[in-house]
Amino acid sequence: MSTFRMAEILFKLLRLSTGEKVTYFPKLNAQEWQVIYDMAVQQSVLGLVFGGIEKLPNDRWPEKMISMKFYAQVKYIRSFSEMAAEASLSAVRRFHREGCRSVILKGISSSALYPVPNLRSAGDVDIWVEGGRKWIINFCRGINPASKVYYHHIPLAKINGVEVEVHITPTWMNNPFANARLQRWFRDFWKEEGNIASVPCGDAEVPVLDISYNRIFLLIHIFRHLFTDGVGLRHLMDYDRLLRQGTSEEEKRQVMAFLDKLNLAGFASAVMYVLREVFNLPRECMLTEPDSRRGAFLLREIMRAGNFGRYDDRLTGENGGNPARNFFARTLRSWRFIAQYPSETLWLPFFKIWHFIYRKIYKSV
Repeated sequence: MSTFRMAEILFKLLRLSTGEKVTYFPKLNAQEWQVIYDMAVQQSVLGLVFGGIEKLPNDRWPEKMISMKFYAQVKYIRSFSEMAAEASLSAVRRFHREGCRSVILKGISSSALYPVPNLRSAGDVDIWVEGGRKWIINFCRGINPASKVYYHHIPLAKINGVEVEVHITPTWMNNPFANARLQRWFRDFWKEEGNIASVPCGDAEVPVLDISYNRIFLLIHIFRHLFTDGVGLRHLMDYDRLLRQGTSEEEKRQVMAFLDKLNLAGFASAVMYVLREVFNLPRECMLTEPDSRRGAFLLREIMRAGNFGRYDDRLTGENGGNPARNFFARTLRSWRFIAQYPSETLWLPFFKIWHFIYRKIYKSV
């Protein structure tokens, strides 16, 4: 089968995993199942793909060797998801003892939106903490003196074998004017207790962003990954699950008005196209009309680069030990977005230079 047809089958399995009925599923040979397996790994959706496979008739299952590979990886995904959930709760409790409120970003918050939460591949724990930049940096370095400071977060330490990143702010924009609007909006978050929701974590609950904040944060998070390295289907599927929770017409207008101020209305329309094509997101759940031109471009980027851009052959100019080469490789890569997202593209080199200076200053603090 063609790569396009194999991608269509991958999408079907993802929809099956969330309970959608698929009327026809082809019988695949071992080589074709290996392609599906590899695509699922690249997009960090292997556990969810397996959830779809479990819903297939027995005669449509992959042959034994491929099935065993799925089983082995799913066992690891389930185990790591449980470890990440425990680490999330431990991190929240650690900051609670310091008298600080916190929320978990993504992670367990997104997993809770799925029929089988622990089939979603977990990553590091991201926790956003109230307290201010200086206090957060001093606290984290008191635990891990070698922590490197970034604009939006600082590593804490491993908890239960899982990396924990403490966020000073959830995310950012390259454009300083758009970023100023975004950071004001984030600062207002802590003023209202109603902005904090919760999801179950064992016998306890973990605080997370309220759905109204998550609609904007997760979209910007997807955009940020598209620009910095690459974005995979897992991020898009998380957003699909979030929008299916329901959004009123007034909420849609408010979200789109704010995204427009951040120059992201066009990106939102591209995401709606991907969610429609890949996950069959109903029109009533969408924030805005899908844009097929922008959306097709985004979907090609997703399928080519994979999760975090790890499979993007256009990033071969990067070298982990050469900051200058990395700077030019990332900047050059971003120019493919100039026609659709000119503001963020043009401001990227200035942000990177500023961020380099920022990190040098905080390295000695």
